[in-house]
Amino acid sequence: MTHVHAVVVRSSSNAMAVHNSESKGNDAMKNTNSNFYWEDGFCVFTEQFLLKRGHCCGNGCRHCPYEPKHNYGNKEVDPKVLQKL
Repeated sequence: MTHVHAVVVRSSSNAMAVHNSESKGNDAMKNTNSNFYWEDGFCVFTEQFLLKRGHCCGNGCRHCPYEPKHNYGNKEVDPKVLQKL
């Protein structure tokens, strides 16, 4: 039996990403795109992508580069993130 896994992720800017793949474990969910990766059925945005966005979306992103984190509209970048650049 083949299972199809569909994930829809919406951001506060109304952008939508849809990913369909056959369910073959986490390997089927990996993506070589440097803007995001798939983990356990969730789209996880990278720090680089979130920096390019220019402000915090307030959605609780794992790699939020802004300080304070998860504060919608915040444009202040965490100094620790700047040191990595």
